[in-house]
Amino acid sequence: GKTGIGGFMEQGKSHSLRDVNRLLRGSQRLGDGPAEWGFKRSLTLVSGHQGMPFAFFRGGELSPRNFSTRCWGASISAFDDGVSVTGVFEGGRSRNALVNGTLVRGGGRAASLCDGSNGELHDGTTDWKSHMVDVEIATEMFDFLRERRAAAFPPPFFALLATAAVHIPHTPPNEFFGYAAAGQPPYAESVKTLTPFAGMLTELDALVGVLLSALRSGNELNQTIIVFTSDNGGLPCKPGSAKALANGAWTAGPGSSSAAPACTDSSGGLRGFKGSIFEGGHRVP
Repeated sequence: GKTGIGGFMEQGKSHSLRDVNRLLRGSQRLGDGPAEWGFKRSLTLVSGHQGMPFAFFRGGELSPRNFSTRCWGASISAFDDGVSVTGVFEGGRSRNALVNGTLVRGGGRAASLCDGSNGELHDGTTDWKSHMVDVEIATEMFDFLRERRAAAFPPPFFALLATAAVHIPHTPPNEFFGYAAAGQPPYAESVKTLTPFAGMLTELDALVGVLLSALRSGNELNQTIIVFTSDNGGLPCKPGSAKALANGAWTAGPGSSSAAPACTDSSGGLRGFKGSIFEGGHRVP
């Protein structure tokens, strides 16, 4: 997604709410996407799980076919399998934020969220769950492997599996909630704050393990080259900097009085973090 090969809005269109609404309720097809880059099969998000449209596109078309759309806006939605977050990270430097479960409005594109006077505009599908994005992506990958094996002569394949983990919002499924992360500072408050981030790390680890097991069971592991890499730059590690979900509420965001670092040193001791020009900002963690 974003400005990669996951797909784009129509040529010349922005990611404004009105353009997103038009895509979801009008054309329902991306202007560019994996098919144009040679992929025969794809399941993608335009802006990752952190930005609108909050919807999957299969082969460049809105999925599922029997979809319905709605306005999510900036919200926290609790489900039996986890907590989904939408709209919090729309905008530039002045963004919306959720502090202790309460929405704090920022500037930038905050006014374009589909609530209030924009409530008639839609920004996602009704079945959207930010905490289940990697489950959906992994399921699609395993379905692809099974279908490939069913062929009389399975051809060589290339697959790009881009997970939501561990990008914000940190919303792991409930089954991965409650883990600690290596390198986590020994402060009670930061242990609570880091739980969602660590949960997403645990989910990612489990996903990779299941994928390796699937390749092994199909006698494909020894014939497959696997490249595991990451986005550039680690999380900033300073008091009150990390916005993470803890016990259904967002903590240590703007306005936090926590004096303890709210994250791990994921830049490995290098100077700077994601968004900076120093090594810690452009090295892959």
